[in-house]
Amino acid sequence: MSKAHRVGSLLFCPDCASLLDTPSDKDHVTCSQCGRVEPASSFENIEVVTRSHPDAFPSALRDARKIQTTQHESSIVQTEVHNMVTQRFG
Repeated sequence: MSKAHRVGSLLFCPDCASLLDTPSDKDHVTCSQCGRVEPASSFENIEVVTRSHPDAFPSALRDARKIQTTQHESSIVQTEVHNMVTQRFG
């Protein structure tokens, strides 16, 4: 008897490859497609780690910081250009 196939936190029926429901208070999960009974222990000790890209969720504070950084960097560039022109042409 083969055990449910796991992909991330999802378990699939080894007989028909349907997605299995998460177990409730029962000791088993029944596949809704083929009727196979899978022990709830198949769901034990599953560790799921998720990561989000820093730009995945909009943030008014993050956007304000980006604008300030861009403005600060552009003023530095403008100052450097002004200094170069002043040195060269007086």
